[in-house]
Amino acid sequence: MRAQRTELDELYATFDLEDSELRDRLGEWQHYYNWERVHGAIGMAPIDRFFALKDKTPFWDWMEPLSWDGDKETCAGGRGYWHRSTAGGGICE
Repeated sequence: MRAQRTELDELYATFDLEDSELRDRLGEWQHYYNWERVHGAIGMAPIDRFFALKDKTPFWDWMEPLSWDGDKETCAGGRGYWHRSTAGGGICE
């Protein structure tokens, strides 16, 4: 995962894991990582990306209940169609 590589390069390489204030420092780093650090894949800090998309991304409770017919949906595997499984979910064939 990309985040794990960033942690290795930017966090663990600079932190003393025996530091008595490690918990506070980790909290500060997490805030920096999510609120201030520009992420190359999105060109901004994650919080800035959140606010850029928040009006375009509905919360779950804003959505109307949807009826889903897996027999009409395509998927990435096999023949590309969903089929109902005996467990009540769907499988991609």
